[in-house]
Amino acid sequence: MSGLGDAGQGQTYLIPNAIQTDAALNPGNSGGPLLNNNGEVIGVNEQIASTVRQSSGVSFAIPSNLVKQVVETLIKDGKIVHPWLGISGGSLSLDTNEALKLPENTRGAYVMTVSPGSPAEKAGLKGAQTTRQTVASDPSVVPAGGDIIVAIDKQPVKNFDDVLAYVFDNTKVGQQITITVLRGGQQMDLQLTLGARPHNGA
Repeated sequence: MSGLGDAGQGQTYLIPNAIQTDAALNPGNSGGPLLNNNGEVIGVNEQIASTVRQSSGVSFAIPSNLVKQVVETLIKDGKIVHPWLGISGGSLSLDTNEALKLPENTRGAYVMTVSPGSPAEKAGLKGAQTTRQTVASDPSVVPAGGDIIVAIDKQPVKNFDDVLAYVFDNTKVGQQITITVLRGGQQMDLQLTLGARPHNGA
């Protein structure tokens, strides 16, 4: 199970729905437009993943729809304050379900860690019974005890990306959302008030 999250505390934040492309991204292209075959701007070039430290590799761009959401606030205030849950985890899979003794058709976002003092902790979300170091030392280990997020504001959650995308696209700091989780085979609703993402990931 690959790890994702918005927990902070040294963890990398993710941009949901990023556009992956094989278009070459050379030094100096970051911030430039990504165009489709019709010459329409569909994203802003952001970074490249390359094993040879050259422009050959997989490139990523920020979707233009996301840029539209934040550009007015960025021009006005000079910064964007993103809503924050304070969790990390991954998407359920057949292997994960087997390891956790869940029905094989169970879908959702498995909560691995909950940051101390975060909105998630205050709302009562439970992470797996482990430490970040234990998970990092053996990625095949899937510790039990974490909540499974199956819906946010009654919108179904099929994987961890759905959680990040919903919070990123549909919420703001201070907004209360309803997170539906499976815990011990029982479904429950938790009320969570979103905080502001820590600036330095701490």
